[in-house]
Amino acid sequence: MEKKEFINLIAEGMPNVDATEILELAEVCVQQYDEKLKGIDSLDKWFPSRDAIRETRMPLIKGGVDFDKAVRTFRELCNSKNWSLDDRLDSRFIVHCKFISQ
Repeated sequence: MEKKEFINLIAEGMPNVDATEILELAEVCVQQYDEKLKGIDSLDKWFPSRDAIRETRMPLIKGGVDFDKAVRTFRELCNSKNWSLDDRLDSRFIVHCKFISQ
């Protein structure tokens, strides 16, 4: 998945998205891409249970941004911008963070 595609995925359903802010958060994930991630052509095909995801707190980057912090930051950003954050979009972001942190 290209960086632009990932940003578009995160920005789905959000009016008046500031691409710069989405990019800043997305960089945490995009920097972690490797061959196993490139092998997935659709996040729709990889949906573990939300409970299993929440129980795992692995680091996303060396700088100490962990799974919970990334999800919390994303939700706070959406709330501050009054963006619509439906469960589908929320799940995609959580699954993406979980997958690349393994």
